[in-house]
Amino acid sequence: MAAVVSSDLQKVLKNQKPHSVQVVIQPQAGKAGAVEQELQNRGIQYTKTQAGSLTIFDATLPSDYVGTLSQNSDVQSIDLNQTFSTQAAAGEVIKVEGSPANVNIVTLADTMKEIGIPEAWAATGHKGKGYKIGVIDTPVDESHPMLKDAIKASGGQTQPNDHGTWVAGACAGREVTVKSHNNAKIHGAAPEADLYVYGALEGGHGSVSTIAKGVSFMIQHNVDVVNMSFGGPHNNTMWSLMKELRKNDILPVVAAGNSGPNKDTMKCPGHHEDVLSVAAVGTNKKAAPYSSRGPGWQGLKSSPNVCAPGGDTQIVNGQQKPTEAILGPGKGGGYVKLIGTSMATPHVTGMSAFVR
Repeated sequence: MAAVVSSDLQKVLKNQKPHSVQVVIQPQAGKAGAVEQELQNRGIQYTKTQAGSLTIFDATLPSDYVGTLSQNSDVQSIDLNQTFSTQAAAGEVIKVEGSPANVNIVTLADTMKEIGIPEAWAATGHKGKGYKIGVIDTPVDESHPMLKDAIKASGGQTQPNDHGTWVAGACAGREVTVKSHNNAKIHGAAPEADLYVYGALEGGHGSVSTIAKGVSFMIQHNVDVVNMSFGGPHNNTMWSLMKELRKNDILPVVAAGNSGPNKDTMKCPGHHEDVLSVAAVGTNKKAAPYSSRGPGWQGLKSSPNVCAPGGDTQIVNGQQKPTEAILGPGKGGGYVKLIGTSMATPHVTGMSAFVR
């Protein structure tokens, strides 16, 4: 049986006619060794990632070899090694500087009250203790006061970034007092949970193969849930990675994307049925204009699955203008005000500690 060559890869080969292409290759079950031998025989340099039972090779292939490899019965699929980002193509996470008069600044403590976190603590008698939360994102500031006692293991890239730091803090950040914001006390949804962080998106961007290494890290550490506040074009290998997390009893919680308000604007992997996809609302509980809408992949009507606070905007002359931002931890031990479905997603990830 011929391997599946993704439509995006076919388009690149047909329209751009490149000399070579960067791909990810999935072997048939039990055939990883045969595919590896084939690549070695051809003198092709590759990287191998084992994520649970899923083996992925990433390599740069001569374009004229793709067709030959696709006829190898040991190969299941060949796909582009596409780039995924915290700043998806049609919309990006918004950072609010200073304290503009027309933007309402709320804190993580405020938004946690909005989704009933204090009530969840009271009802369950814990704040996430014993729960293992994974975060695949930009590298996290592991020395941040909210995170230094929460992070139990880390991997991948290490240059701290606001985005990953904020997301990790919203999942399981310990309570701190922010003197620069009227001594506000802020915390994550599950401030007694353990964090496992993997820096896969340095500078906000990462390839499928790099994210696969993050998935492998999470499976190895047997986390309960993994937060993925990033998105990109549909990718079959990314879909396989989400399925592999599920096979290992790990819940993937994924941002819907910031490409709203039109329908059919969700990003991969949030548009898949194997994930819990998260849209954003403001504290007015109305869908934020920037939040991507469904349906999901192949007409999946239930996507996005849930919504949570992510900050808010209004559309002025076709542009998203901030009206509400959420204060959370940033790199260098500081605090930043961000808006996006990336911000909504860790609220749900942390909340999962109380419905297990």
